Amino acid sequence: MKKRVFALVLALLIAMTSIVTTASVYANGTEPTTAIEGHNLSLQDNVYIMYYVTFDGIPAGAETGVLVWTSQQETYAYGTEKAKALYDGVSDGYSVYYFTGVSAKMMSQDIYAVSYIKDGDNITYSALDKYSVLQYAFNKKGSTTIMGEGGTTLGELVAGLLDYGTLAQTYFRYNLDRLANAEYYQVKVKNGTLADGTKSGLYQAGAQVTLNAPAEKDGIPFSCWKDETGAIVGNETSVQITVGSKDKTYTATYVKTSTGLEFESNEDGTCALIGMGDCTDTDVIIPSRSPDGDLVTSIDNSAFSGESIASITIPVGVEEIGRNAFKSCDDLTDVYYEGTTAQWEEIDIKSGNGPLTNATLHTKDVFYTVTFVDCDGTQLKTAQVIEGGNATAPADPEREGYTFTGWDKSFANVTANMTVTATYELEISDPTIVVDSATANAGDTVTVNVKVKNNPGIAGAILTIAYDNKLTLTSATSGETFSSLQFTGPGKYSNPCNFTWDSESGMVTEDGIILTLQFGVSDTTNAGDKLNINCSYRNGDVYDESLNDITLNIVNGQISIQ
Repeated sequence: MKKRVFALVLALLIAMTSIVTTASVYANGTEPTTAIEGHNLSLQDNVYIMYYVTFDGIPAGAETGVLVWTSQQETYAYGTEKAKALYDGVSDGYSVYYFTGVSAKMMSQDIYAVSYIKDGDNITYSALDKYSVLQYAFNKKGSTTIMGEGGTTLGELVAGLLDYGTLAQTYFRYNLDRLANAEYYQVKVKNGTLADGTKSGLYQAGAQVTLNAPAEKDGIPFSCWKDETGAIVGNETSVQITVGSKDKTYTATYVKTSTGLEFESNEDGTCALIGMGDCTDTDVIIPSRSPDGDLVTSIDNSAFSGESIASITIPVGVEEIGRNAFKSCDDLTDVYYEGTTAQWEEIDIKSGNGPLTNATLHTKDVFYTVTFVDCDGTQLKTAQVIEGGNATAPADPEREGYTFTGWDKSFANVTANMTVTATYELEISDPTIVVDSATANAGDTVTVNVKVKNNPGIAGAILTIAYDNKLTLTSATSGETFSSLQFTGPGKYSNPCNFTWDSESGMVTEDGIILTLQFGVSDTTNAGDKLNINCSYRNGDVYDESLNDITLNIVNGQISIQ
């Protein structure tokens, strides 16, 4: 067996799917069990996936192994497999199997597998497992572990591996809508599965993904799907979500509800709650669906009138509460609504419901953190803002020699945690080249402008840009201010590098951007790091249309790591 290059990655994937099982009676009366407990990816002459499997209670003479499919199936059963993984012995208590059928063009392709125990006609399967080279690379991206003696990090190695896979996909015109080096985000599911029967998957932003959950769990009915913030994303057991630009976890929630309540169907898949029926609860929890499966969309006139209830829990699907529905409910103190305050305000609450509207309202509002920082990363204010709300900025900050010009992004209609940074203009009276400063996170791509202030009239210039070794210059373009000058960039971006402008029709006198630089920030940076970007020129390298030397002050910039 080839030497393993990568460390063991144990990623538990307890998945539900349509695996065919055979009703069986084993000789000892007990059905054995098996599970794929984890994975490892190895590289030598080729790429292969390793499976770490447990077996328990194997009958004498039974066959064991791992079945593999290279695409999603309706069922995963013995005899339909693409291949059987090869056995490689026992390691740390696990039976080890490996699958070598991953070609270069298949690095983004999901590989499905089950372990099995076959005793004659009796077959026991593990839960469905899904893995890929792409998943391994996703887990290891940004890793700074040094591989070998060349100084290459594991993060760099897997990035190169995905680039190679993308070239193979392009060459063979294979699976082009899922290129290996595209940007992917992970969707995880709790108490349910994705459409393929597994618990997690990688998707590109904008992809439509279906989440499925059982109608009940341990006898408790399904309530709704929620994301990791607690926001409700669907009231159906099967719901479709759109993948955004960050990893997300969705949980199917199950709520024990009051029984005996009385409903009336609208014959269109919805119903109204019309009364207490046989329910004797004082803390009433209305289910999102009636026992017949209809979505509860209204509470009928006088439904709880005069009832001795202390609290009421109302599901998100309710759109209308009828007249006198809670009339004379004098003991009602608390209303628990499963949606947000904004959603509650959209419910049509008819007259005669004073006990309901006067009770303490509890909602599932989602809040986000908006952090205001100065240009050097100093925190100025932190605010908790309800989803869709607007943050309030702190007083305008002051910096000696600078004029505050505002904030770098809008903080209205907040839908995510965000950092807002103060921006400034340098107060300058002499001819000056200014390199802007910026804030960024490790691994970001950041744009920095180089500007001229109090331009005395420049016909030509050679400027040298030098920058911190944790920055990588990826692009550079001439700005509008020098648009009438002929621009010549370096043959390649090495640190430092020169940028040249020559006059074609006189000199330019406007202030503004003369050069826009784009940098990649190393993953190895830490919060608080200051990465300098310096501009310089030699005597005689900046001149006017009469070829007279021009003297410019220089204000250098930096990227502050958050």
